[in-house]
Amino acid sequence: MTTDTHTPGPWRIMPCPKHAGKHPFHDRRWITTADAEVDPGSGPASWELTRGSLICEMRDGLAGNAVLIAAAPALLASLKRLADFADLGEVDLEADEQRALEDARRLIAALEAAR
Repeated sequence: MTTDTHTPGPWRIMPCPKHAGKHPFHDRRWITTADAEVDPGSGPASWELTRGSLICEMRDGLAGNAVLIAAAPALLASLKRLADFADLGEVDLEADEQRALEDARRLIAALEAAR
C-alpha cells in the first residue's frame, strides 16, 4: 500500500491537441502523467483524455512554469536521495553545506506534509 497522495511521476508537458503550433502557449498547455494520451475529438474545443491523468492545465504564465511543474516529482526524488546520501555519514559537511542540507530537509518535510 502506498502512502503517496499525489500523482506519481514522471509527469510531462502536452500540447493542446486543437491549438498546438498556433501559439507557443498552446504547446505547453497541460501537465499530465507520462502515459497520458488524448483524443482530440471532433468539436473545436472538445478533447478527451483516453489514458493517464491530467495533473493541471496551464492557463497563463511563462513557459518555464510548465517545465518546473512537470519536473516536480523528479526534483523531490532527487532531493530525497541527496538528503539520504548525507545521512550515511560518508561526507564531512561544511557549515554552508549543512545549512543547505537542513533547508532541503525542511522542504522535503513541507512537501510530504502537504500530501
